[in-house]
Amino acid sequence: MLTDEDRESLVRVTALLLRVTNLRAALPSARISDDRHGGNHGLGIICWDGVPGRVWVWQVVREDVDRPAVLEQIRARMVDVRLDPRAAGRTVELGPRDLMTPAIEQGAFLFSPDALVTVRSDQDGVELYRIDRFDDLLPEALIDTSTAAVRVATLAAIDAERLLDSLIRSPAAG
Repeated sequence: MLTDEDRESLVRVTALLLRVTNLRAALPSARISDDRHGGNHGLGIICWDGVPGRVWVWQVVREDVDRPAVLEQIRARMVDVRLDPRAAGRTVELGPRDLMTPAIEQGAFLFSPDALVTVRSDQDGVELYRIDRFDDLLPEALIDTSTAAVRVATLAAIDAERLLDSLIRSPAAG
C-alpha cells in the first residue's frame, strides 16, 4: 500500500514524465535530462540545445506550492546547470512556457487506477501539476481498485519508466 508521501512522489514523477515525453516529441534532436529523484532543488527538466546554444530549465511542482520558494529552487538549479561542463558556451535560461504543447496535459496515474494527473505551464520555467480522482468522473462501480488492477497498473508504470529511460539514453539524447 502506498503511503501519502510515496503517492505524492509518484504523482510528481508522473507529471515530470508527461512533460519529458512532450519535449521529446516537440524537440526530437534535443538532449533532455530529467531528475526523477528530486536532487537538491526539486524535480526538474533540462533541455540542452532545443535551440542551438541555449539550455532551458524547468521545475515541476505541485499547484499549491509557495511561488517564491519555487523561484528560489529554479535559480539554484540554474546555477548548478551553468556549472555543468555541458553548459559551457551556452546560455542557461528558464524554459519557455509556450514550448509545451498542449499547455495542459493529462495522464493516468499509473500507480493508482482511480486518479488522473494534470500538468500545465504556469510561467517560464514552471510546470504545475495536480492529481484528480476519477471518482468525480466515473461511477464508482466502474473503477477497479482491486489488488490485481493495481498490480497491472504498477507493471505498466515500470514498463513506461523503462521506455522513457531508453528514450533518454538513446544516441539522440546524448
